[in-house]
Amino acid sequence: MKSSNTIHLIVIITLLLYLFFILLHIILVRILVHCKKKFSGQNIIFKLILFFNLLFSIFYVFFLNYSIYIYLYIFIVYNSLFYVYFHFYNMSETARRIKILIMIKLGLINNLNDIEQANQTNLQISNRLERLVGMSQITFKNGKYYLKSNLLLTIAIIIDTYRKVLFLNRNKNSRNYFE
Repeated sequence: MKSSNTIHLIVIITLLLYLFFILLHIILVRILVHCKKKFSGQNIIFKLILFFNLLFSIFYVFFLNYSIYIYLYIFIVYNSLFYVYFHFYNMSETARRIKILIMIKLGLINNLNDIEQANQTNLQISNRLERLVGMSQITFKNGKYYLKSNLLLTIAIIIDTYRKVLFLNRNKNSRNYFE
């Protein structure tokens, strides 16, 4: 049985790697913004997750002699932290509520008419399509979008299925899932 000090050290190293992951993401995004490069922040996070999982695997599998169950537990926790960070970042990029709150704070929105003028739906959809192209999920050829990867589509189908379970009689023609 390994000592509790060793397990504490493993937890500290895991958390330090996670903090380094966040710091590295911040630095990469700032460099790309400064260089005025087009990029997908979500794609950067995904690639960093793969890289840090490789580091994690090398460190825990090759340098520590623990049971596979401890490794799997730490791996699940570690990737859950990545998952939370990904969605936190994603929410900061795409959530209308966040943008509306910031615009109200800045005095750019005072009433419903201001929201309608500030709400640029076509620009938002265009930005989302660009991000999907940047993440290699879709491609644009001959004036049409095509699926390039099934990863996000599979996730979208799972989420849609979950919504159907929660809201059994959802109107498929509506944009509002709560109707």
